[in-house]
This record gives sequence, structure tokens and C-alpha cells, in this order.
Amino acid sequence: MTVRAKVFSALAAASILISAASVKISSLIARADLSPAPERNLILPGGDNAGGGRITGAKRGVRAAFAVLGLLGCAAAYFASPKISRRLMKTADENVKLRRMREYSALDLHARCDSIANLNEAMRTPVSAIMELSEMSLASGRITGEDYENLEKIYSSCVTLSDFIKEAAAISGAEHRSFDLVSEEYLTPDLVSGAAAPNAILLGDKGVKFVLDIDESFPLRLKGDELKLRQVFSGILSNAFKHTHKGLVEWKLSCEPDPGGVNAHLVSVVLVTERHLTREEADAVMSDSVPEGPMHGFSAIKHIVKLMGGDISAESERGKGSVFTVRVPQAKSGGETIGRRTAECLRSLRFAGSKRRCASRTVRESIPYASVLVVDDSESDLEITKKLLKPYGMRVDCVDSGNAAVELIMAEDVRYDAILLDREMPLMDGVETARLIRGIGTEYADSVPIIALSSEGTPSEDMFLKNGFQAVLTKPIGITRLNEAVNLCIRDRQKDPCAQEQQMPREESPLAGKTRAGFAV
Repeated sequence: MTVRAKVFSALAAASILISAASVKISSLIARADLSPAPERNLILPGGDNAGGGRITGAKRGVRAAFAVLGLLGCAAAYFASPKISRRLMKTADENVKLRRMREYSALDLHARCDSIANLNEAMRTPVSAIMELSEMSLASGRITGEDYENLEKIYSSCVTLSDFIKEAAAISGAEHRSFDLVSEEYLTPDLVSGAAAPNAILLGDKGVKFVLDIDESFPLRLKGDELKLRQVFSGILSNAFKHTHKGLVEWKLSCEPDPGGVNAHLVSVVLVTERHLTREEADAVMSDSVPEGPMHGFSAIKHIVKLMGGDISAESERGKGSVFTVRVPQAKSGGETIGRRTAECLRSLRFAGSKRRCASRTVRESIPYASVLVVDDSESDLEITKKLLKPYGMRVDCVDSGNAAVELIMAEDVRYDAILLDREMPLMDGVETARLIRGIGTEYADSVPIIALSSEGTPSEDMFLKNGFQAVLTKPIGITRLNEAVNLCIRDRQKDPCAQEQQMPREESPLAGKTRAGFAV
């Protein structure tokens, strides 16, 4: 304890005591009759009434009282100052510790989120490679019998693992609140399948029945942030499956149009028959703070729903279970519905497999007159992209940096029909590379189609289109999406007048004739 702290504490205590005494005595004086009275006047020794002055007995008492109280206050402050100073210093030390803990917590959170992001990126590349190689092998027609079934299981497992990676990336972004919402058109079957299929694995051998209730009139396309919505729905389902050991988990999805007709409300209702929430847990879903325990995961979910302008609620009744309801506004995008076959595939959790089988039947017509340039810093990704493009019989050149790509476009030794450009590369990323290519100034550099190769969860498609790209392919690319990009950006109708896009018959494809040009299928 410092001398300075003692002095300030003593002065503070003395001031408080003197002020309190002054107020008390002043109130007493105010109520007393202090008017001059001859019988109460006192003559000071050594003077008369006029020269020596006259002081009333009451005033002399006030002065004496102030003097005594001041001395007592100083004495009390001196003896009390050590205790007061210790408390003040302890409070100051605790405040410093709290500030440091808050700073360390923020640093730890960012470090953890960065670690998750790096881990996701490291996992995404090999998982994408396994998915793409498996899909190519399944589509080749050379594998049959048990080997085909095993390879199909490998592919399905990789799809599930890829969804978990996306969910981990979304949770990481939600934890440190650093993500921005995007508004893009997306296919609702992808959203529903991506949230339901990975979580259904958590059921394992539990005696839990999972029911997905979605009508064939559900919109095929909506506009919003698909990745964030998937994390909301996946988080609620994950919480339901983890803490349910018997009974029923039902997920009902509907879309309610706005009275204005411009937007719609996506409504998700999850019913858990076994789970009964306490009053505190039910209230926690509605409040800003979520306690530790089973309901802790709702913190990030509520944050995302709030950012989207939606609302989330929870109701629980003993003997009937709990109901979690989410309403999120989404923009309408066309009037198409998912249809009967897609609804059946979703309800039976066979949508991903059905999509894969449709991809395996995709006809890729040869276009030997075409040439493309693939730019990617990953050697394995370059090799896989070359294999995906091989059935077209086109020329495929590969470089591993943006600088090399810019030099080739400037030289014009080969006039490529399209450039497949990875976004995430060291030294010069894909966006900067595209900007430099467009800045060359030649007619060829200005018009050559550039297709972005992007990982899930990176900036929106609109960002790429505003920076000189014509289309976006999300990794893992997949046969169907690549075929759409080839037909749209590379195939030349004048050189190949008989070429037509091959589509699966409507009765065989869960999304027959309904894929969008943005390749987000």
C-alpha cells in the first residue's frame, strides 16, 4: 500500500464524515431558535458589547462541534485508510486481471478459429480429391458388383465428411462473429439434404426414428445465404439427435409467402418427442444468453438467425416433447417446385445418391477443337481437373501460378477457349490474376471466359462476376457442374452445330431440367 493511497483514502473518509456531520448539525440549527435574546447573550472578557463583539451560545457550540467532528473524522480516516486502500487496490488489481483475461480470450478465440480454418482447408483438398476420383471411376462403367457398391459407399462417406467440414467452417465463423451474410440463389434440395443426411448418421443404433416432412410443392430455388441456413438447421438437428435416445425426431419444412409477394418465410419445425426442456432452457432459446449444457450450442444459431432477420422459439410440454421453430425470410427465385420425385428422395435421405447416379449418366460430348488453361497451385487438383476434362478430348494446359497464366495470355501462342482459375493461390490469388488478364487490353484478353474454382464458404458468386469471371465452380467440382460449364462457356455452336447439352430424362433425375447456370447443384 502506497503513501499516496493512504493520503487520498484518509482525505476521502474525512470529507465524508465531516460532510455527514455538517448536514446533521445544519438541520438541527435550522430547527433551533437562534434569534438574539438578552438573557442568552454573553459578554466576552476584555470588551464591551460593541467593541468585543457578542457570540451567541448556539454559535459557539456549532464551532466547537465542527472542530471536534473534524478531529474525530481525521482520526477515523487515518485508522480506516489501510482497510479502504486495500479494498481499492484489490478492486483495481481485479479490473486489470479481467481486462487481461478478456484480451487473452479474444486472442485465443481468433487463434482457435484460424486453426479450424487451416484444418478445414487441409482436409478439404484430399476429401475433394477422393470424391472426384470416386465419381469418375463410378461413371466410367468399368467397375461392377461389390467393388461398385464399396466405391459408392466411399463416395457417400466423403459427401458426408465434406458437409461436416463446411459445418465446422460455419461454426468457426459464427463463434467470432466475423462472417458476412451473402444473398445468392440456391437449390433448396441441396440445403435440406446437406443438413439432414450428415446428422442422420448420429442416430447409429439408437431406437430413434427420423422423419423428414417436405411437400412436393416446396420451392426449388430461393435466394439467401445457403451455408448459414444449413448451419442453423444442422445445429438444431444435431442437438436433437445427440440428446435423444428413443422416440421420434421430426423435421417439417414449409415456405410461407409474404403478403407482398416479393419474399417468403422459410419455416423449419423440429419436433423431439423424448426431450423435455426445463423452463430455464426454453427461456434461454429466446434470450440473449445461453447457459452451459445441452442448450449451449444455440448461441451461434440464434446469432445467425437474428442477423438474417428471422426468429427462433422453443416450446416444451411434458409427455409430448419439445418443438423448435425457426422462421427466416428468403427472397423468391422463380416459381418452380421440387416435384414429387425429389421430395421422395429427400424424405428417404437418398438425394445425394440420386444426384450422383444422374451425374454418372451425364453424356460428355467430345469437343476436340477446344483448348483450356487450368490455373491451380495444387498439383493434385490440377491432375484431377485434367482427368475430369479428358472425356471432352480437348487440349488442357496447366500452370501453377497466376503470373504464369498472365504471361501465357499476353503471349497468345495459344488462344484458349476458357481459363479455369483457382481463387486461393499464394503470391497472386485468382481475383488479382483475373484483374491483370482483363487489364492486358487486347480483345482476346478482354473476352476469354474465366471460370472461378472456389471452395465452399468463400466470397459470393456476385463478387466473382463483378471481377471479370463468367462462372463459378465450387470444389469438389463434380461431373454435372463441369459439363454445364463446358456447354455454357467452351462449346462453340458454330464449330460444333450438332452439339446439344445432354440432360437426364425427367423421370430419372430428381432435378431433371432444373439445374441453374450458376453450377451450384
